[in-house]
Amino acid sequence: MKIYIEFWIDLFNYESYELNNILLEIYDESRNEIEIKYRSYFDSEKNQINDEMNRIILNCYKVMHLAKENSFEVLFVKNLIQEIKFNEKKFLNIDELIKVGVTSGMSKNSIMETINSNNFVEIIKNNFENALFKKIYEAPHIRLNGYKIKKNISKSGLIKEITRIREETKKIETCIDGSCNIL
Repeated sequence: MKIYIEFWIDLFNYESYELNNILLEIYDESRNEIEIKYRSYFDSEKNQINDEMNRIILNCYKVMHLAKENSFEVLFVKNLIQEIKFNEKKFLNIDELIKVGVTSGMSKNSIMETINSNNFVEIIKNNFENALFKKIYEAPHIRLNGYKIKKNISKSGLIKEITRIREETKKIETCIDGSCNIL
């Protein structure tokens, strides 16, 4: 049974980088057992940063959603975080963002089209509103199959939580057409 990891990520936050590294280690060890679903966590109205920085951050999230649509999400986020963190950048310019996207498997044209459009803006807004609805008030934030996980968690702690949730999920009965089976 696959465990779904929802990760509300702030692409420009050190804690998000650290937590993402832990997730990627676990993902590399058990790709068939887990799926990472990145969720943008960005409120341009709340963030008191200049308009240019807001555009850059928004473009990063838009391209992240393009990557998700094309099944390059995990690789794109990994490459983007490496570009930001390891090159000690506070933000990326458009050329750097395009380079990360192309390196992750997307076409330059689709990236440019996404950057120059309102594609994914509504999804990004809805992700933020959904986070607030689920009482997620800061990123990074992780949920495993819908269960909230503390953000300051070690790799071994996260593996224990995955195992615990997998066991709890196995105990759930499902009934279809009067026939009940244990998952």
